Amino acid sequence: RELQRLGESVAVCTAPDRDKRDWNDLLQAGTGRISPDDLTEWFHAGRLLAADSAKAKALELVAHTGKQVFTMDFGNQLYAVKYSDRDEDEPVKLEKIANCKPEFLYFERDTLGMTGSTYYLRISRSCGKAYQGAFASSVMGSDKEFNNKLMDTGAGLMFTGTKKQLQRHMQDYWFPTGERPAEVKTINYMGYSKELKCWLFPKQSVFNGRYHELNQDDYFDLDEGLKVKTTFRQNKVSIGSLDAHQPERWLDLFRTTYGQKGLVALAYWAGSFFAEQIRDKYGFYPFLELCGVAGTGKTNLLEFLWKLSGREGYEGADFAKFSAATRRRTLEQVANLPVVVTEADREDGKGLDMTFFKTLYNGKGVGGTSPRNHGNETNDYNFRGTLIFAQNTPIEGKPEVVERVVQIPWDKSHFTSAGHEALGHLRALDMDRINGFMTACIVQEKRFLALF
Repeated sequence: RELQRLGESVAVCTAPDRDKRDWNDLLQAGTGRISPDDLTEWFHAGRLLAADSAKAKALELVAHTGKQVFTMDFGNQLYAVKYSDRDEDEPVKLEKIANCKPEFLYFERDTLGMTGSTYYLRISRSCGKAYQGAFASSVMGSDKEFNNKLMDTGAGLMFTGTKKQLQRHMQDYWFPTGERPAEVKTINYMGYSKELKCWLFPKQSVFNGRYHELNQDDYFDLDEGLKVKTTFRQNKVSIGSLDAHQPERWLDLFRTTYGQKGLVALAYWAGSFFAEQIRDKYGFYPFLELCGVAGTGKTNLLEFLWKLSGREGYEGADFAKFSAATRRRTLEQVANLPVVVTEADREDGKGLDMTFFKTLYNGKGVGGTSPRNHGNETNDYNFRGTLIFAQNTPIEGKPEVVERVVQIPWDKSHFTSAGHEALGHLRALDMDRINGFMTACIVQEKRFLALF
């Protein structure tokens, strides 16, 4: 563009490659030689890239493809183009049909088939700012719904074209005949996926003993060609890299503060990262109860364990305040992570019926939902995490419930002046310096399970 501005003659050659391969990749794919047909296509792509106006780009497309009716983008806006050689003065007529550029990235397919599949798009403004988000199939099939979704995505974004123009654009640019659209496998919770054999969080993942971060297209491009992500929107847990596993910063302080009981709780917590695998081997994973009067340090302990796992300022969930649907969703949100239930023994008559949790011991019985259709299908959800109760009095109830609980009585016997000082240091630790603990555990999955 700068050379053109200076009046120089410019010819641009670039590869129109959907796989984002570089020149060396393309040369190797062509057995080390560049064919004349390739050069023709690449110079055409270069002229499109260097076009200084929507009209110039439209004329280049007409000359190269022979099409007289089509859509195109220019300057991060969409245009519908009509060409007629009968009108010598103005052979090309342009109609702006979107004040942004929607771009298909990939198809999201739910691994368990529990939620509907979606299309993931990048939406770019003319100023260059971009948004990314999921579009339902019902939105993709309707010009009006597509416009509504754009307006939800960013203020003032609009599609003003017709359904036919939208479909033409999709067919020509997003889903051309003979090409298979990119596909990403998804889960709708965070943590471990038995089907994919990896841990997925909103911005981090671990697969085959390696830590990965989300790429620019909002998915994880893993080994063996596996492309995955979680569609769980609440970024509650942010695990650190192995660089953030620094036990020398906290382990001695932790032992000084909480003693042997604290180490037992830490061991249970680490075991939670492998709950699915352990249940597969033994058929169950026990519940943990931290019980003791107020002021014995239960809250500080749990908040620090969460901090090690990438969640700050959190203790647990008060299930007694939740509706049945909210309880079910809370239990479904995680896999190979603990769910901490606080104050289950409330004295106001609103405590929990502990038999509600009984089947979770074996990973069963979270509940189910029915899809909105005319069939008889149901979606049944298993419990994939572990369960910790933190309360003032021991769990009481039927033997089949109590026998599933490992109890750690919590009192003030571990209180010392050294422990009080160590607690202050623990609370002052920056989470980003210690939240690699979970990562350090799960990258050693094979070693851990071999010793368990």
